[in-house]
Amino acid sequence: MTNLWHIIAETNAFNFIILALLLLVLIQKFDVNKAIENLKERTINRIKESEQAKIDAENNLSDANEKVENLDNEISEKLKVAGVRADNVADMIDKVTLRKLQQISTNTKRVVENEGKTLISILSDKTAGNSVETAEKYIRNRLKRQPELHDKYIDESIDNLEKVLM
Repeated sequence: MTNLWHIIAETNAFNFIILALLLLVLIQKFDVNKAIENLKERTINRIKESEQAKIDAENNLSDANEKVENLDNEISEKLKVAGVRADNVADMIDKVTLRKLQQISTNTKRVVENEGKTLISILSDKTAGNSVETAEKYIRNRLKRQPELHDKYIDESIDNLEKVLM
């Protein structure tokens, strides 16, 4: 029987059976089925989470695509509004500038007129002064040449003063 036992111990079938029995004992002892079941559940949960993340990403992509599609229209609208505002501001600047130019023109005309009146007044005063000087020189020269007129002018001046006093 020792020979039989030796033959059985050296055969592969016997080794396989012992290995299978050991595996069954280990599987039962360490509860491998439960560990495999937990691993299976975690894998399923991760797959579900991945599917939900994929759906969320697709929704985000769809939202982003919609925003990008509308972006051109929004930019066009904002450019139009900005153009209208710029035109309004330009018109307002033109009106204010024109009004200021008219005010400057009016003020310049007034200054020129006032300066002209001042010059006319100054020239009139100088002309009057020069006329009086010229008349005085003329009268003095005439009196030097014709002394008899001196008495006549004195008499006329006295008569005029008497008329004024009455």
